[in-house]
Amino acid sequence: MNNEAKSEPAPEGGTGLTASQTERLELYRLVTDTITANEARRQQMMTIYVSLIVAGFAAIGSIEALDPLYVVAPALPLSLVWLASLRYFRALSEAKFKVIDELEQGLTVKPFAMEWALMKQPKLGLSVLEMTLPIAVCLGCITYGAFRLILWQQ
Repeated sequence: MNNEAKSEPAPEGGTGLTASQTERLELYRLVTDTITANEARRQQMMTIYVSLIVAGFAAIGSIEALDPLYVVAPALPLSLVWLASLRYFRALSEAKFKVIDELEQGLTVKPFAMEWALMKQPKLGLSVLEMTLPIAVCLGCITYGAFRLILWQQ
């Protein structure tokens, strides 16, 4: 029986890990850390967009002389940029989880794969609910614009 090890280099510094295992583990740690950082960036972005939209609509209610069109007109492109930003962060997150899945193939314990297997998927995912607000703002702006156009033509 041949008990020779694979062509892996000898374990490093008493950790029991080969150089390639250590590199894989460091890459895994880096990618998981960037997921946390991207989640924080996404939440900050959401806060900024919600704050801008709420401030604009609060101005409509508090400033009598303000024509709502001055708030609705910039809110439409803002909501479209918001929606595009959400789609970007969603795609980035999906790509990072694919990388994690690949990196976990070389690990004995696969925490992200285990988590996804144990998690019950809700019918409406967070990303769907999260995208509802910019879509609603966009539709509201379009509806208001159409209403104003109809009234203007009369």
